[in-house]
Amino acid sequence: QIQIYRAAQKDTEMISAVTELNDSNFREFYVNGDRLVVLSEVYYSDSSTEASVYDISDRSKPKLLDSFCQSGNYVSSRMIGDTLYLVSDYYAYNDDDLPETRSKNATPDEVPVNCTYSVETPADSRFLVVSSVDTQNGAKALSTKSILGSADDVYCNQDYLYVNATEYETQDYNRVINSFASYYTPTNV
Repeated sequence: QIQIYRAAQKDTEMISAVTELNDSNFREFYVNGDRLVVLSEVYYSDSSTEASVYDISDRSKPKLLDSFCQSGNYVSSRMIGDTLYLVSDYYAYNDDDLPETRSKNATPDEVPVNCTYSVETPADSRFLVVSSVDTQNGAKALSTKSILGSADDVYCNQDYLYVNATEYETQDYNRVINSFASYYTPTNV
């Protein structure tokens, strides 16, 4: 759980706690004004990364506003102003596995083909999934991109998000990569 304390020197006390995190693997959180953004890994039909946005204008009563979820294990995130940039790593086990996104209690949507790219020589069938999420108005996805390739490190400034991945010896493409290669155009990311 995440506990909120009122800092008052020797009279510091806990005033509330966010306890709905029991079924997820908590990763990190951000506080931006009256918003608490909690990032965790959850399991629906596969591993997913979830951003839950709470209204904490009344610190004694945190209220869940909305949540956004994308396919893959949590890699990293950045928060610039009210926008959260969420990065996950999704492994496609089958030819028809594509990364998905969903809002709270909604039906998952595949990342559209025109928002999916490939590095020039992907080593396996992993997707890097990057979403920008408006946290001031709940957890509304502004944009999601997926890239056939993986991620190790992330750097972000006001204008760009950079992703680094370790390149190993080229492996033979498996059937999943061959299937994706027919749909997606290589791009430098």
